[in-house]
Amino acid sequence: MNQTSHPTLILGGGFVGLFTALHLSRQNYPHPIILIEQRDRFSFKPLLYELLSGELHPQQVYPRYADLLPNRGITLIQDTVQTIDLHQHRVLLTSGQNCDYGNLVLALGSKTTYFNTPGAADHALPLTSGAEAIALRNQLQSRLRLAIQTQDTEQRQQLLTVAIIGAGRPELNWRVP
Repeated sequence: MNQTSHPTLILGGGFVGLFTALHLSRQNYPHPIILIEQRDRFSFKPLLYELLSGELHPQQVYPRYADLLPNRGITLIQDTVQTIDLHQHRVLLTSGQNCDYGNLVLALGSKTTYFNTPGAADHALPLTSGAEAIALRNQLQSRLRLAIQTQDTEQRQQLLTVAIIGAGRPELNWRVP
C-alpha cells in the first residue's frame, strides 16, 4: 500500500462503517478510503422483517457492497481482521494482507445475545442479516407446510409455535399481572 497516501481504513461495513465511508466520499476526502468487511452484502437491519415477510426484495434490504460503492472512491476489501497494530498503524487480515493506515475507524458491529434464555443459543435462528432473514423465512414456510399437512393436533401446534427472544432491552421485563 502506498505509504504517502495515508489511507483511512474502516473496519466493518455495517451502518457506521458504510455510512462513514459514504460520507467521507461525498466530502471529497483527500485520502484513500478502504472499507474492510467480511460479508459481500450490507444488511439494512430495520427492514429485515420485511425481507422475512416477502414484502421487500432482497436487493432493497440486503444489497451487495459492489452495487453500493462503484464510482465513489471507496475500495472494498472482503476479508476479516486478524490483528490491529496501533503502534505500527497496520491491520493484518486473515488472508495475510497487511493494510497500513493514517486513520482507523472501528465499526465492527455488535454480537447477538439471547439474554441468558436457556436453549436459545442452541436452537434459535437469529435475525441480524439478510441471509439470516431468508433462512428464517424458509424455516417458517417449511414448518407451515408441514403443519398444514399433519392431522395430529399436538404436532401441528408444535410446528406453529414460535418464540421470539430479544427485540428490546433485557432490563425491561414486562409481565402481565
